[in-house]
Amino acid sequence: LKPEHLLRPTDDIGILQHATFTSPNRAYGYCTDDNARALIFATLARELMPDDPCLPALATRYLSFVSDAFRPEAGTFRNLLGDDRRWVEHEGPNDCSGRAVWALGIVAAVSQDESQRRAAQDLLERALPLVESLKDLRPIAFALLGIDAYLQGEGESASASLIRQLLSKRLVSSWRENATKDWPWPQDFLTYANARLAHALLAAGHALGDEAIVHEAMHSLDRLVKVHTEADDFVPL
Repeated sequence: LKPEHLLRPTDDIGILQHATFTSPNRAYGYCTDDNARALIFATLARELMPDDPCLPALATRYLSFVSDAFRPEAGTFRNLLGDDRRWVEHEGPNDCSGRAVWALGIVAAVSQDESQRRAAQDLLERALPLVESLKDLRPIAFALLGIDAYLQGEGESASASLIRQLLSKRLVSSWRENATKDWPWPQDFLTYANARLAHALLAAGHALGDEAIVHEAMHSLDRLVKVHTEADDFVPL
């Protein structure tokens, strides 16, 4: 891993959305989606490379971006920040909220920086009412992974535990309403972040203490890998 590659598209605000070949393209600004992804990477990579000089500062910058994206008065996350460093909208799509909670849960669970862990924990707890309202599968999966990581770390939160149970049941219910023996999937199609749904179903199975759900998740993941490797056209995992 060479995390210094993240330095080029990252400035004092966060990581930029797009680049033209190897040159960051500032015209498209920033988004919470990408900064949440970068925050997850910077936090987890530090576990593998605790002495890397880039990662602590990068994690701080991405966490700051995600924190600024949160609107405490509404309990929602904004997503798009323009190149003029002004927020483009008042509320971003549910995907960005789910990814933000996922990143916060990872930081709260494993960050080597105590102040970052506390900041992430505080923000995650304040975002729980938003998480409770999620209905779409991918935002549910992202948020579930974050809350599960948080609770498996040092987090002790009755409210987070209740939300994890709620999201787990929603995901499992959707799976069982739509999955068949030949197509063990909660939808009739594959789009993006597909493997993350199976990942979240695994977390749901463990959270609910149901080995049958864990088995379903592994079966779905095996099927996804088969579709991915046998398809004539690229199918994103």
